[in-house]
Amino acid sequence: MTTVVPGVLMVILCVLFAVGGLKLVQRLVPVAIRARHNDVAGCIYAVLGVVYAALVVWAVIAEWQDYDTAKATTESEANELDEIYFLAGQFSDPERAGVQDLARSYTRVVLEEEWPLMDQRETSPRASALVNELTMSVEDLDPRTGAEQTLYDQELTQVHDLADDRELRLLEGREGIPGILWIVLVPGRYDADQTLPTSRSYGRPSPALLRSLTPA
Repeated sequence: MTTVVPGVLMVILCVLFAVGGLKLVQRLVPVAIRARHNDVAGCIYAVLGVVYAALVVWAVIAEWQDYDTAKATTESEANELDEIYFLAGQFSDPERAGVQDLARSYTRVVLEEEWPLMDQRETSPRASALVNELTMSVEDLDPRTGAEQTLYDQELTQVHDLADDRELRLLEGREGIPGILWIVLVPGRYDADQTLPTSRSYGRPSPALLRSLTPA
């Protein structure tokens, strides 16, 4: 939501600038003068179009890689939580029940509360508190045999990895296309259509024809 309003305003401003600039040049510069530079303007326009297309491709690839990274982090967090629940089951009560109850509560809060909050780039204080309680509960487990000590070490590794992956998930959820790239991509979309001096300088005897050749 925090990026929607600035994005919409930027698009509106770009459209107004595009239409206003085109109309102004058509009014102030005669068609005959603009027609003299069509060949040069066409070459520049083509080069700029290729550069803009390359920027769009780069942005799509970068966002797709970020998506894959965030997906892998979330899956890793879920797997660690599942492993914590399973390993806790190898201990006796009441320690086992305490860890498993916290694992279930954390899962429920993340799915029902924190996940929707991530759309607003916010976090759940309850999820933060639960992951801390879960970590302390695992650390308080009391292994009595060599086998339980091995399980305890694995449980510690999993719960610490869980906390790390949660932080990574929240960090990746706040990321997006950098603001500087939006400044290039959004106005560039309209520049490539009609706001560049090259496109404004085309000399065409019919405004209707010019509009028909300009992408929507």
